[in-house]
Amino acid sequence: MGENRYMKKSAWTLLIFVLLAGCQPSDRRRADRFVKTPYLQNPSRTEMTIRWTTGSRRECQVKYGIERLSNELKVGIYRTEDSDPPEYLYRARLTGLKPGTIYRYVVISAGYRSAGTFRTSPDKPIPFSFIAYGDSRTQVEIHQAVVSRFPRHEPAFILHTGDLVGSGAFDEWQGQFFEPTAKIIREIPLWPARGNHEGDAVALRRLFTFPDDKLYYSFDYANAHFVCLDTEMPGADEMIAWCEKDLAASKATWKFVFYHVPSYDVGRHRSQWGRNDLLPIFRKHRVDFVLTGHSHSYQRFRPMFTRDENETHPITHIVTAGGGAPMYRVEDDPHLAVGRTEYHYTVFRIDGDKLSCRVLTPDDEEIDAFQVTKTDGRPDAAYLAQALPESTFGELAAVIAPFLLGLSLPEPLTPEKAVSTTFKLGAGDFGMSYRILLEERAAKHYEMKPAAGTVAAGQVADVTVSIRPKKEVEITAAGVWPVLRLRCEYEIGGQRGKIYSSRLRCPPARKAP
Repeated sequence: MGENRYMKKSAWTLLIFVLLAGCQPSDRRRADRFVKTPYLQNPSRTEMTIRWTTGSRRECQVKYGIERLSNELKVGIYRTEDSDPPEYLYRARLTGLKPGTIYRYVVISAGYRSAGTFRTSPDKPIPFSFIAYGDSRTQVEIHQAVVSRFPRHEPAFILHTGDLVGSGAFDEWQGQFFEPTAKIIREIPLWPARGNHEGDAVALRRLFTFPDDKLYYSFDYANAHFVCLDTEMPGADEMIAWCEKDLAASKATWKFVFYHVPSYDVGRHRSQWGRNDLLPIFRKHRVDFVLTGHSHSYQRFRPMFTRDENETHPITHIVTAGGGAPMYRVEDDPHLAVGRTEYHYTVFRIDGDKLSCRVLTPDDEEIDAFQVTKTDGRPDAAYLAQALPESTFGELAAVIAPFLLGLSLPEPLTPEKAVSTTFKLGAGDFGMSYRILLEERAAKHYEMKPAAGTVAAGQVADVTVSIRPKKEVEITAAGVWPVLRLRCEYEIGGQRGKIYSSRLRCPPARKAP
């Protein structure tokens, strides 16, 4: 009896030993492996920084060279992140490199190897491409589809216009950002701007290497100069003074500024960041393009200028915020050249005095393309002919917008009959022609015959529309119909645009018992 108990106890002990023996090496291997595989940061003519993380504390090696991996650097941990499970952060700064040269590298951790290549920045003007995109948070599959297209364009680097992740917490960076981009940023350096979803930017600072350890910075590549600003920075006087000094010192042929919250925006947010304090600096120092994110869409505005400041060197503002976050609709405006609610990325190509740009979806649909050529630093006549004054931005829509607020239906909607409502629509200093239609999303749930007409300058007209829900549309248990909005397409003084109403208030429907 006692012998049987001993044998059973020994058998259980042996089983536990076998299980532990089988698990421990596997657990150890997981800890030794790379968590965030190597990625490139802070490139220059003679330097490159390589970052990575592992699941265990150890000394790693970086081997690198042009044809042979003849250089070696031993790297200890940069810091420990108390995540779940914990991660150990590493960074290797490679110095003394040759400008404009392709290098091979391999990072070794406990026998695990991760290899890639990189090119240092050139010391003279050469043709090059770069990619700009933003707001990649939330939908990982879409983000991965977007970035998977990047290598075919052979970009020198990537600009990210902010909102890389959902809240900025360290634990979400792996799934939302590093896994979708792992194969891309191991060979293409990425320059990020801080978005509002990066929170306090603690994790952003720990995972990325910034020049002078600041979230606003600049760099040069060939004959172009790039400035990144921090739209989430409280008390930005220091940054504004730095920006003025930095742009004044640059003699580059092309000047770009990128940041998160737009200065011009006809998307959901209608953002106006930096208009009063930073745009005068951009105009003074001949900035060519401003690239932003935040308002999930693609918006390219016609070149804009301020009289007596930059009539011969207007600025093009582009919102490129289609990297993976849910998309927002884009309203029309005479200043808007192209607006699309599409996931996308933006590819710039610079060859001396010539610049071209293509905007592509993950399915390779081209949703925009344009070119600019400079002569003696001045943009070509075709580009200048498109320019509009900044002072008139939003003026036409502002006249109409108040009339499209607070609309309501007088009685509950039913599929059996249309419900009519009348509202007023007024014109400003110029006469207006208009068409009232259902907003694009509302058209999926409702039927309405468009209303059209004209309004004389300074006058107000009554507009009546009749709306009926489609039979297949369902209401909530509380009798609430899907969101109902109207779209006003207008033409004033030869300029066309569109603007949307607020949500129409509808009395609750009476559900059948």
